[in-house]
Amino acid sequence: MGVSRLVPSIWAILVAVAAFFFSVVSYLLLNLPSGIVKSKTTHNAEQRHSCSWSGEDAERRATFCGNQKLFEMFRTVCSCTSPAPISFQDDPGLDALEDVPILVMAANRPKYLFRTLFNILNAEGVNRANIVVSIDGFFAESVAVANLFAIRVIQSKPEGTKAARVSQHYRRALTTVMNEIFSTSEHIIVIEDDLQISPDFFHYMAHVMPIFKMDPQIYCVSAWNDHGMEHAIGNAREIYRVEGMPGLGWATSRAILDELLPKWLPKERMTDWDVWMRNPSNRKGRDCLIPDISRTFHFGEEGLNVDRNMQGLYFRHHGFHQDSKRVDFTPLEQLVKEKYEELLKSQISSATVIDSKTLACDSKKKQNPYLSLLTGATSTHILYYSQDSKEELDNYFRLCWCLNIWDLDVRAQYHGVIRIHLQRVPVYLVAYPASRFSGSIPAKLSPLLLDSSIPKGNRRRT
Repeated sequence: MGVSRLVPSIWAILVAVAAFFFSVVSYLLLNLPSGIVKSKTTHNAEQRHSCSWSGEDAERRATFCGNQKLFEMFRTVCSCTSPAPISFQDDPGLDALEDVPILVMAANRPKYLFRTLFNILNAEGVNRANIVVSIDGFFAESVAVANLFAIRVIQSKPEGTKAARVSQHYRRALTTVMNEIFSTSEHIIVIEDDLQISPDFFHYMAHVMPIFKMDPQIYCVSAWNDHGMEHAIGNAREIYRVEGMPGLGWATSRAILDELLPKWLPKERMTDWDVWMRNPSNRKGRDCLIPDISRTFHFGEEGLNVDRNMQGLYFRHHGFHQDSKRVDFTPLEQLVKEKYEELLKSQISSATVIDSKTLACDSKKKQNPYLSLLTGATSTHILYYSQDSKEELDNYFRLCWCLNIWDLDVRAQYHGVIRIHLQRVPVYLVAYPASRFSGSIPAKLSPLLLDSSIPKGNRRRT
């Protein structure tokens, strides 16, 4: 056979082989299970475009779910048959919060932001038009979550690193919202993107907001009680005055921000913004209001200051009011400084004193406290603990460790008085003689002085 005849034959064979393989691959693509041959991307793309959503939010949902990453991340939102709701019945809001912006602080945590916004929009009394999501940086997924709920969103260029970056985000967000978007508002509510709010969060805020005009000694109001662990709460209506700034779902006035923003932390300062706000030079002896049972729940396990371990120790078992039934909160007149102190003195003087010897605490066995004295009790009790001065804190932190309440730093107390519940019985913890409310204790009793073997707070070390 000549060469001229051999070459066309070879080409014919190669073409036939190629055609055979092409037909085999085509058959497999069309007939074998999608998980075997079809790529995940192709399968999801088909599923995304096969849904026929209806309603006013259909276009927003389709845009959101058309993004492969978001589709994978939010399967319940993108379900064809039973998609999670993203539109909610318009609420007229509450008169006391009519022009109060709700600033949601966010970054690159789209799943957290979704949970936070979902709960905000489900809470009674929310005014959706007042919500502003501020994103620290340019993160498309977080923006998409805000757009999914048709919520106003602003983005800004990050400044600084770590704590400084967060503090600068607060400065920018607070300035933009109060000076540009809501330039006539007298108050602002701030919610972080790792918080779930209670059904009555806005009713609580509406109740306490007038306190700023009633009492110039108020610095902020918060929906969070640092000591409010599940075993240490007991009254959904009670509101307390505390020194410090709790954060975690809080509000303040324009007058306070007009003081703070001009001298805000510089971007070089590696200081947490909330620690700075608690600084005595900023607080100036003013107080905050908190509920006995928190109206926010911290669920974030990924953050600058909170990891999974800290979440488990300090937040996971925190009390959280989830009942949608309205309660009659403490009247604001009783929370004005002079009246509050008058009532506090009266309640302390009439409280049943707990013998310090009845409180057993074992450094080797950590458990929630139980006092047989409180079984069946309903009246207020008081436990005096030894503390000679405001700076002498070792015994205080040992007590907090024993009672399984906040023991990382001094929080949620009012001039040496902490209000908690044990076995659902109201108990005052009073520093003796450091607190100006300590008065005198019965002659036969001594203030609680815990053994040095007890850790000085910080359960993370134990």
